[in-house]
Amino acid sequence: SRKLRALLIGASGSAMILTAGILVLVAYRWHDARLRRDLTSLSASMEHWSTAALEFLDVDAGLNVLEATLSNRPEARSAVIFAASERQVIEEELEFFPEDLQTALRLRIQTSLEELRAHPPVEALSTSEAGETEYPRRVLYPLATYGPTDGALPWTQRGTLQQGFDRDSWSYFHWIPEAGSDGEVLGAVWVELDPEVRREFLALALGGAAGSVALSTIFAVGLSSRLHRFVSQPLERLSELTREVTRTKDYRVRGVPETRDEIGQLVEDFNAMLSAIEERDREVREHRGRLRAEVEAQTRELRDLNRDFRLAKERAEEASRAKTRFLSFMSHELRTPLTSILGFTEMLIDEGKESGADEAWIEDLQRIQRSGKQLLELINDVLDLSRVEAGRIELDVSRFDLGDLLQDIVESLRAVAAKRGNRLRLHMSDDLGCVVSDALRLRQCLLNLLQNANKFTSKGDITLTARVSGREGREWVTFEVTDTGIGMERDQLQKIFEAFTQATRDTHKRYGGSGLGLTITRRFLGLLGGEVRVSSEPGCGSTFTVDLPRELGGGDASPAELAAPKESKPE
Repeated sequence: SRKLRALLIGASGSAMILTAGILVLVAYRWHDARLRRDLTSLSASMEHWSTAALEFLDVDAGLNVLEATLSNRPEARSAVIFAASERQVIEEELEFFPEDLQTALRLRIQTSLEELRAHPPVEALSTSEAGETEYPRRVLYPLATYGPTDGALPWTQRGTLQQGFDRDSWSYFHWIPEAGSDGEVLGAVWVELDPEVRREFLALALGGAAGSVALSTIFAVGLSSRLHRFVSQPLERLSELTREVTRTKDYRVRGVPETRDEIGQLVEDFNAMLSAIEERDREVREHRGRLRAEVEAQTRELRDLNRDFRLAKERAEEASRAKTRFLSFMSHELRTPLTSILGFTEMLIDEGKESGADEAWIEDLQRIQRSGKQLLELINDVLDLSRVEAGRIELDVSRFDLGDLLQDIVESLRAVAAKRGNRLRLHMSDDLGCVVSDALRLRQCLLNLLQNANKFTSKGDITLTARVSGREGREWVTFEVTDTGIGMERDQLQKIFEAFTQATRDTHKRYGGSGLGLTITRRFLGLLGGEVRVSSEPGCGSTFTVDLPRELGGGDASPAELAAPKESKPE
């Protein structure tokens, strides 16, 4: 209620103050306009009555004109009648008087001119509204003065007087033309407003405004007391009821409407809201019970599913471990006799060559040797793949010269490439330097890519390019293995990195291979923090691009997570 009362009083008081201020400003401007009109009218009246005094330079007549004109005009503070300095005795003006009187008047006018010119003069300039001069610059002398002009005469305050109203001094300057002449003047009149008139009116207007504001404030206080009984008190009781409902959460209580107006309607709407909340709470409790039963049933179902999933996962892990143990055991069991076979075959070939044995017999031994080596490579690939999947690969990270490694790889394959009529090239940037990685795994990856390019290229070019680039705030080494072989279709690029999979069914028949080389390469590069991608066009060859960080590290992932297969997108 205090806030409502303060708001009402403040709003009405502010409105009244603003209105009173506007009214005072309007009244003050209107009063100033009226005073300006009065000054103009007063100057015109003085012009009419001052003509005779200026013609004969009669000081007493000028004083009488000022006294008669301004005695009943309290708003005029002071006034001056000026005579023009060029005023001379005009014979035509005296010819209507008797001859003896003409001599006296001529002498009096001449004497008055000499007395006037003994006073300090003032310059005056009259301009029209368009800014063009109506009268030339004149020198004026005061003929008659009225009021307290000492120290406030216009010629003591301004260098030159101009025709019209002066807002700074609230004075009006008006020329008095000579009748029947063209551009000649008898003099001028100057009237100054009493500043007390404006101040008294402003004080009166401000007093009226203050009284209006005070009355409006008293009325607002009375009205707020009246509204407190009919508006604030019912609202306070409704607020207390709201706080009680909030505290007790009992939505069965109801308010009692005391009137039929908007306040009573508000109480009825509040009761309707409580009824709706009470009904909603009942529905919520029922729905909560149903949800609890459904959640319990779903929880039991999920618990059973989790148990089944855990058992299936354990069986899958056990099967994977069994597969790994089997592959390790079988690879060992196969590699041992196979190594012996390859060794004896090598010995027989050497002995046959030394003893001059039949060439057909030596070719059969070499065919056995090639088949054995292919089988040994297949066993090594299967063993490497099983170790990667089981997370049992251990990296031997060290710092080594990358250029030496690339030179060694290329030289080891140069003879193999020459058998298929291929030219093997190596391009390295000057800033390769050293890298921190696993030299053995990197060598195996690049060998797989170069051997793959050599297998599908005949009498063509195979190029290994290595350069350094910056990315993600780290230095990377980019390798590109480019060949001019058979190339691949775009749909074939999606599956060449899958285990035991080749581009087409005819590829295995024509070129052989187990389909594990690229799979192992991608897994090993994942362990080294890199990735591989491929671009190819049928008949134009293929390009395998490898991005490898210059220094391995900066992550906490396990080897199995690093080697997890990622989707390789063709370029």
